[in-house]
This record gives sequence, structure tokens and C-alpha cells, in this order.
Amino acid sequence: MLAEYLARHAAWHLGEALPLSSGASLRAMLDFWAKKGLDISCCSLKDACGLAPQTAFSPAFLADVLRYMCLESAYADVFMASIPLAGKEGTLRSLAVDVPGALRLKSGSMSGVRCYAGYYTLPASPYILVLMINRS
Repeated sequence: MLAEYLARHAAWHLGEALPLSSGASLRAMLDFWAKKGLDISCCSLKDACGLAPQTAFSPAFLADVLRYMCLESAYADVFMASIPLAGKEGTLRSLAVDVPGALRLKSGSMSGVRCYAGYYTLPASPYILVLMINRS
């Protein structure tokens, strides 16, 4: 429910008129990313929380969102800090404990699907990681 509320609030913040339907808020989110230059043709959003089996987007789209947030967003530092540090925090606290650099990942799963997305940062530069596994 929180994700649905946040989507509607973000859509309102982007200029959508109240009251907002779920569909209007999802269209506002896709329009936002399209205006940032991302290809939204691979996106099929049926809800904001990602629990609807019909909600789908490509790993490339998610990588583009992560690239934008890391390299172009004014909120890059805040966004990066919001992603748990694997080996220390979150659901991946026992993963990659001894990996050099910083591995910041979010995980998500539901029946038959596992996803990981985030950044692997070494002193030279950050790398974007997106792994989506279906029928796992």
C-alpha cells in the first residue's frame, strides 16, 4: 500500500490533478522516465509495488534508471545511501562479506522470480548490476 501511495504522491508532485487513479500515477511515472531519455517501451506497469504478475520491465530499463540516478540525479548520494550494503545490511547481509569495494544491492523475489539490482563500487568507478532470474 505504501508503494501505491508513493506513486500517487509522486504523480501529484509531477503535476497530475487530484484525485489520482492508479493508472494515472503509473503513466506519470513512465512519462517522467521518458522525459529523462529512457526507453519505456519495455515497461508494462499494472501496479506500483511490483506484485502484479503483469508488471514487467527489462533489466536494461532498470540499469538505465540506476545509471541515471548515479550519474545525473541531484539526489545521487541520497539514493545510493538508501540501498543496503551487501555483507552488512538488509536481506543480503550474509552475501559478499569479503568482497573488495562496496556492493550495494536491493533484492526482490516472488514465486519463481528473484531479482537483484544495485551498484558495485571500486575505487576507480561504480558498476551497475541487474540480475533477474525467472523460474528460479
